[in-house]
Order: sequence, then structure tokens, then C-alpha cells
Amino acid sequence: VPEKHVRNKNQYLQNGDVVVSMANSRELVGKSCLVRNLDAKYSFGGFLSVFRPYLISPEYFQMVFSSDFARARFFKDAKQVTNIANLSLATINLIPFPLPPLAEQKRIVEKVQSVMKQLDELELRKSERDLVRSRLTRSAMQALSSADPKIAFDQLTELIKTSQDIKELENAILTLAVSGKLVPQDKNEGTGADLYQKISATLLKPKKSKEIDAEDKLFNIPLSWIWTRLGDAFDVRDGTHDSPKYKDSGYPLVTSKNLYHGKLDFLNVKYVSETDHKKISERSKVDRDDILFAMIGSIGNPVIVDTDIEFSIKNVALFKYFDRKLTDPNFLLIYLKYASVNMRKVSAGGVQSFVSLGFLRQYPFPLPPLAEQKRIVAKVEELLEMINSLRSIIDA
Repeated sequence: VPEKHVRNKNQYLQNGDVVVSMANSRELVGKSCLVRNLDAKYSFGGFLSVFRPYLISPEYFQMVFSSDFARARFFKDAKQVTNIANLSLATINLIPFPLPPLAEQKRIVEKVQSVMKQLDELELRKSERDLVRSRLTRSAMQALSSADPKIAFDQLTELIKTSQDIKELENAILTLAVSGKLVPQDKNEGTGADLYQKISATLLKPKKSKEIDAEDKLFNIPLSWIWTRLGDAFDVRDGTHDSPKYKDSGYPLVTSKNLYHGKLDFLNVKYVSETDHKKISERSKVDRDDILFAMIGSIGNPVIVDTDIEFSIKNVALFKYFDRKLTDPNFLLIYLKYASVNMRKVSAGGVQSFVSLGFLRQYPFPLPPLAEQKRIVAKVEELLEMINSLRSIIDA
């Protein structure tokens, strides 16, 4: 700004000043910084105050203002206006200030700075160790695709230390599984194209989905696999779009809220009449081994139906099979777990995200031969059992 707007010399910053935020979110109001190494004239804007220590160490002054004691006082004394909390000079002037002799202030600052330097060095060393551990972990996870993953698992037991590590390991296994890197290919098992032709032959009307182009291919797959679309390989439906009247008893109405950690949860389910159930079932009858997929809110949470209880669905996609003999539902489940992370990122909606039936039908799907699907499922189940053992070690 032009110098004419600076009304007096006290509005120029000086080395040693402590600048304080006087208007901010409640958690951040009162945050401060120490002015150092000025090489020109600087002033300061609105919603800031400057504290200029005299005969007090500026470093010590700023440490006090950054302490938990001062931050808690700022939080308590700030006045809230809509989304902004405001401090006044009158309020800050009343805050008790712990004042040791100047020489002791300087010794305190030196000690704190020494400790902080040691902490920075420890953090740097920790970051370097974490980087090495991350590389070793990735190497061990790649080794999980070997015929005997026991050695890799033993390595991971030493490398993986947190629940987040476990989650990343599970995601890595899903990625390897759906991209054809978890088990070797066997030319005697045929190809994904052969399987797709068999599935298509079961349809009364051929599918006319948009052709798969380079942009649709989410990752590289083996030569024996093909890219297709979920709606070409599976019968993808959705539940009712109506709002049926709820009953105290009757047929359960499963929504996205009833898909929880890979299981169907009937605990807080609502009920509909037999008439509404039959109407919904005409469009989307649920059978054992079908897969349910939440289309709204927490998108995904795919579940294989493992019950013969009759129920209806709403806000849930239903994956049925054109031919059960040509389909392994567990491989589809693995892929939907993998793909749901990306679907959440690209989902539509404002207050509540959602994916449409058309989106799901057009979503790319990597199709391996059926025998390879079964081998992938078996390997994933084996590895997830090991991961559960690893989780119990971490949680112990």
C-alpha cells in the first residue's frame, strides 16, 4: 500500500514484534508469529495486532503466546460472531503473564530451541526410516503374489505397525487381484474374451454398451483378460424409486444404511407391506449370492447376499448374473471393493453423493477367465486371513 496510508511510525513492523491474529476461527484466533529479518518497510493489516516487547525476550514472549495456557485463554475469551471469533486488546491485556528475570528468559529460550532442534532431527530420522519401511513394505506386498506368501507375510509382520498400514496392505492386495498380478495366468484356462462370448450367448438381446476405449481402461491387464463394462457382464438393477409406507412388520426394506462392513445388517431395518414388496420385487428380486452395492451416501460397501430371507431394496444397486455357472460372485465383490474408492471420488451430488444405475452399468470391468477368477478369489481369501492375524498382533 502507499506509505500515505501508514498513519504513524508505530504501524511499521520491527524485528522482535509478535503479530497476533485477532479475528479467525475459534481454534485459530490468537495464533501468533515472531517477526524476524526484516529487509524493508512492512506494515500490517486489519484483524491483526502487534505486541512489541520491551526489556522482555521477544522469543520468550512468543513462546508464552503459543503455549497451551494462552491458547486456551484465547479460545475462552474470544467472542463468536457467525463463523468468526474475535479477540480485543482489552481482553488480551487482562491475561496473566508469567514473567521470569530476563536472564532466565534467555536460558529458557535457549533450552527450548535446543530441544526443538533435537525434535526436528528425530522427525527427520523418523521420516527417513518411514520411507525405507514403506519401500520394504511395497516390496513385501509384491511378493505376496508368489506361490508361497509365508515369507512375505513374515516380513510384513515386522514392517507393518499401524491400522493404517493394514488398510494400505488390503488395498494393495485388491489392486494386485483385479489387475492380474496376484496369480499367474494359465493359457489352458482360456481367455476373458471366450468367457464374455459365453455370457453374451445367454442373453435374449445383445448388449449395446459404448465400446471400451483407451481412457476407459483404468490400468493394464494381462493379454488373456478383456475390458468390458459391468452392465455387459452382469445384470445390474436398482431398487425402488418410490417412498413406500413403512410398517411395524412385514418385509424388510434394505437401504444403503443396512450394508455394513461387508454384511447385511437387519438390526435397524424398516418394513414394507406385502403389496409393496411384490411391486419392488417385480423390478429387483434379490436372490442368494446376488451382490448389493450402496448407490447413495457412503457409496460402495458391497455385500454378497447370504440369506434366503425375502426383502426389498432402495438406494441400493443389485448385481445379478446372466448365467451363474459363468460367474464367480466373489471376484465381482473384490472388484467392487476396489472400484468403490474411485467411484466415491467421481460421484455426483451436493449434500449427499450418489452414483446412478447408468453410471454403474457403464463402469469398466476387467474380465479374466472363470478359472483364474476362482484362483484369484482363493488367493485373496488366503491373504486376508493372514492380514486378520496381522491385525490381531497390532491390536494386541
